[in-house]
Amino acid sequence: MASVTYHDMFWYPFKGQQHINTALRSDWGKLFANWGRVPTDAEGKGYPNVGDTNAEIVRLGRQALPRRRAPHRHGRGRVPEVLQRKRRAAQAAPPA
Repeated sequence: MASVTYHDMFWYPFKGQQHINTALRSDWGKLFANWGRVPTDAEGKGYPNVGDTNAEIVRLGRQALPRRRAPHRHGRGRVPEVLQRKRRAAQAAPPA
């Protein structure tokens, strides 16, 4: 939550926007925006034409908070250490 606040409300508007816009206007940014629509070279090792469309940042602000918290809420139960602890607790529990 602190990271969301810092990056979305301080770092990006005051420091990062210029750096990010420069990166998105570069060939890497254009490749990012056109990924899946531009062909590779004959050997399949590069992209001679990265496309003309520039990538854009869509800021969600406070709308992003529930989305960013959701993976932590659902993913914690799948962590190997948590699963192992649950298995041990189930084995140690007396039969019903």
